[in-house]
Amino acid sequence: EAATDPATADAVHPLPHAKPHRVPRRKRKHRRGRIWLIPSLIFLALGLTFAALALTGKQLRLPVWAVAEAEARLNTAINAAAGPEARGFAVSLGGGVVVVDDDWVPRLRLEDVRLLQPDGDTLLSLPETRVAFDPSALMQGQLRLRSVRVIGASMGLRRMPDGRWDMPLVLPVATRPTIGLSGLIASLVALFEQPAFSHLKLIEAQGLSLRIDDRMLNRKWLLGDGRLQLGNRDRELGVELSVSVMGDAGAAARAAVTLIAAKADASARMNFSFEHVAAADLAVQAAPLAWLGVLNAPISGQIASSLDASGTISALDATLTLGAGVLQPTPQTKPVAFDNASLFFSYDPKLEKLSLREWAVRSKNLALSASGQAYLPGVSRGLPQEVLAQIQINSLTLDQEGVLDAPVTFQQGAVDLRVRLNPFGIDIGQVSLTQDGVHLLASGQVEAEAKGWDVALNASVDHIAHDRLLSLWPESVVPKTRAWVAENVQEGQLSNIRAGFRFAPDAQPKFMLGYDYAGADVRFLKTLPPIRNGSGYAVIEGKTYTTVLEKGEVIADGGGAIDVSGTVFAVQDVTQKPAQARIDIKATGALTPVLTLLDQPPFAFLTKAKLPIRLGEGRVKASAVVHLPLHKDVKLPEVSYDVTGQISDFRSDVLVRGRRLEATSLAVKVTPEGMEISGKGRLQGVDFDGRFAKSFGPESKGISQVTGSADLSREAALKLGVSLPDGLISGQGRADLVLDMVAGQKPRLKLTSSLAGIGMAIPALGWSKPAGSKGQLDLTLTLGKPASVDRITLEAAGLRAEGKISLDADGGLARAQLSSVRLGGWLNVTAELQGRGKGN
Repeated sequence: EAATDPATADAVHPLPHAKPHRVPRRKRKHRRGRIWLIPSLIFLALGLTFAALALTGKQLRLPVWAVAEAEARLNTAINAAAGPEARGFAVSLGGGVVVVDDDWVPRLRLEDVRLLQPDGDTLLSLPETRVAFDPSALMQGQLRLRSVRVIGASMGLRRMPDGRWDMPLVLPVATRPTIGLSGLIASLVALFEQPAFSHLKLIEAQGLSLRIDDRMLNRKWLLGDGRLQLGNRDRELGVELSVSVMGDAGAAARAAVTLIAAKADASARMNFSFEHVAAADLAVQAAPLAWLGVLNAPISGQIASSLDASGTISALDATLTLGAGVLQPTPQTKPVAFDNASLFFSYDPKLEKLSLREWAVRSKNLALSASGQAYLPGVSRGLPQEVLAQIQINSLTLDQEGVLDAPVTFQQGAVDLRVRLNPFGIDIGQVSLTQDGVHLLASGQVEAEAKGWDVALNASVDHIAHDRLLSLWPESVVPKTRAWVAENVQEGQLSNIRAGFRFAPDAQPKFMLGYDYAGADVRFLKTLPPIRNGSGYAVIEGKTYTTVLEKGEVIADGGGAIDVSGTVFAVQDVTQKPAQARIDIKATGALTPVLTLLDQPPFAFLTKAKLPIRLGEGRVKASAVVHLPLHKDVKLPEVSYDVTGQISDFRSDVLVRGRRLEATSLAVKVTPEGMEISGKGRLQGVDFDGRFAKSFGPESKGISQVTGSADLSREAALKLGVSLPDGLISGQGRADLVLDMVAGQKPRLKLTSSLAGIGMAIPALGWSKPAGSKGQLDLTLTLGKPASVDRITLEAAGLRAEGKISLDADGGLARAQLSSVRLGGWLNVTAELQGRGKGN
């Protein structure tokens, strides 16, 4: 001490002008011998002590006063070196033991070492700490630490919501708790520069346990079974740490960190390997990994990174393998599951860019292989708020059993999207997928709302076969409409496909699909023939499905094509059970094929009317509005229909049996109540304007009726098979008629006329009626071969006659039985006229 202390040196050395006091040589030699004797004895005693401890293996326990003195000096040194925030902390030593191993290295084993907070609570507990000293330094009277080994260290840390730790670092540098990795490295470098630690080469720890309560991230971790090695090299610090990790979910994981830091500038190389670490735990380790926080899955892998002098990441390469997990940004959002995934990417902090060299995802529903790049704007200044990604899809297979008919594979594709991290959302700028020449484009938005997912997607396809469309149409999306399209749109090429999907919490999903089709076979009802070579467009919007047939034809069972262009099929609510359909049918074609179609179930119009399908000839242009439920075995009472149409160039020898019925144009109307055919025509060459009516009620089974007006003349009567005496009728007038037809019976015709325009005469009675006067004629006929006049009443020009007339096979008069004949005041008789053959 005298040799090193200036004050003592001044007191010992003589003044410059003072004459030194000389000691006799023999005395000086004797004193020198005594001076070297004391340290020699001390070193000899220490050497003998070390030798005895080393040879016997015995331990030398430090006395209590020595432990107390060491504790006091250590606390004094800590408070002197630490900043203001660390003052008040203290070290407690439970005891100490000195041991000399076989390698002659003295070691101090400290027991129950604790770092106490100002309030007396234990912050750090070290059950056993072993300190090894440099024996060569001890021989020179110096105390140098060579290594420190800690066993069973336990510590609890808490980070406050504002990011500050609730304890300061007690390292001999002026720093704050949020110094980061670079500050920690600088602190360790400064520690090893202290004289007492300058020769410390190794710090080891076994059985480490650490409890972290991070209130800023609202997460807790328990690190256990930790092993630490801190090596102090000439130019570098080397750290190896491995721990088991127990997160909030309770799943065990393992992590290992290797850090090589340069002492000169605190730059570092770090390698982080881990097994089964929770994605959320990994996301908070570095800002470029923050996007992993939306996943709930175990991750294994390795991250190699370089850090500059400020502790900022200068380069990063990561290989990650994810086990089975889900994408679930919030607890309320429905998890999107996957079986496994893998990522291999690098990070460029200058460009704030992730280079995604390989990305693979596999689940029950899909298999994806992709690469690309992503930008993390602002990540160099803190946590990123969004991810801008450009993904190149190498292959994508959709195979959701029970949802898709068969696996769908896209050979290539690209995705441009933005992922917003807080709150979570995805803006899909474009998805482009290609499959065997089919090009699919999509865009949309996905939001993780407080109550769940809010999804809005739009997609388009340039062209696709209808069965390929069904393979892309999930069965869970408007399943009834999909089932109808699958069953009834049998062939065809679809183009200009446009689809939209909307899904929001507490709301029914909305689906929109529109497409054009060509060359399609479409069936509206199972009982009706399909529409061949159809073209048009279809729209599904919300609960409504509509398809418009712009062009198409139906081949009826009886032969002949029916043009059904313009037909519209619509379902107002596809979710209704059963769904109710409306069919607006437009049909143009020959009469027989149209009647064949109308006689198919569930309609069977002609069968129920007891009319033949081959009712006649002509052309039909009809419109029909049909309402019916979409389920199997539809019954007629469930069907509502209203058919209107026009029959042109109509000819029939069947409708009025035994008579030819012709019409240039007839109007047709069919409802569940009955059928009507009306218009101007000719019955056996006799002009008429009438209406054919057939009721479908059970009380009218087999009954139909024709009403109207017709020409009345001798020629008309002859055409209808009624031969009248010459001169009885002349001129031409009109008569109202009612033709009743009952199945199995001859038609009955009722005819009435005012006789306007009709001249009449019976020369034998001297009676005549001018054509300019009126009268009344009522005639009831049974049509057949021959016809019969069941009742006749004539009243005109003073003549009144009643009776009935029978005709012979040629239509001539067989017998006329008149029950009353009155003429003026002079004739009131009954009469019977009997024909005498043709011409007589």
